[in-house]
Amino acid sequence: MPTLSLEISGKGPVIRQTLTDPIRLPISETYEIGLKFFSFNNSIFNVVDVKTGFIEKNNVFRYNLNEGPGPGIIQTVIIPQGAYEISAISDYIESVLKSRSQVDADGESLIKIIGNPNTLKSEILVDNTDIAIDFTANDSLRNLLGFNSQVLQGSLTYVSDQQVNIKNDIESIRIQTSLIQGSYTSGGSNSINADQVIYSTIRTVPPGFFQSERASNPVYLKASSSEIKNITVRLIDQHGRDIPLSLTETVNYTFLIRKSK
Repeated sequence: MPTLSLEISGKGPVIRQTLTDPIRLPISETYEIGLKFFSFNNSIFNVVDVKTGFIEKNNVFRYNLNEGPGPGIIQTVIIPQGAYEISAISDYIESVLKSRSQVDADGESLIKIIGNPNTLKSEILVDNTDIAIDFTANDSLRNLLGFNSQVLQGSLTYVSDQQVNIKNDIESIRIQTSLIQGSYTSGGSNSINADQVIYSTIRTVPPGFFQSERASNPVYLKASSSEIKNITVRLIDQHGRDIPLSLTETVNYTFLIRKSK
């Protein structure tokens, strides 16, 4: 039997398909399966407006600008759900403040956020003594920007307490499939049982860009069954959690099926 190619496509981190014409492998032989190719758009959300997978709602930026007598009013910037770099988050917040005429003498936003590439921390530049940024709510950007729960009061440059968590602790991307028998990976709740991980990689492109990988030497693992009909493929992180991928984005896989050597 020659090497077969099986292409699977679907939207979101978990794809389930049933083949109308199942692939039946001779039971007298042992077969193995490898991943030849996969591609997806790096739309892995790090800012969400409702709990998405393991990521809690975190899209609210609150600040108080006391422009007169009294305690002032808490104002909010609601950031649309999506995949952001620090600069894009700052751009959005700055655009909102400019629309509210909350700018300095040069027309620049009173609040700016930058990422420090040396320390991997974020810095918030506040250009008004009457501004207080509120990071006490759980749905704020504090964890993503690396800040503890606190209020930042006054005209200063504030450096985050920890490194930014722009990747939401997603260090690796693993492809798990029902096509193969279990393989061992270190770490995560699925590490001892049959986690069926066929491929592991990292994000190689910024948010919003297309990532594709073609294995020059695929790793082959034993097929889980002699009949291939019901197929599940999922993208998980190093902890075994489903990657919070946009449900509008298509993920493509190409598997190779061959007789064991």
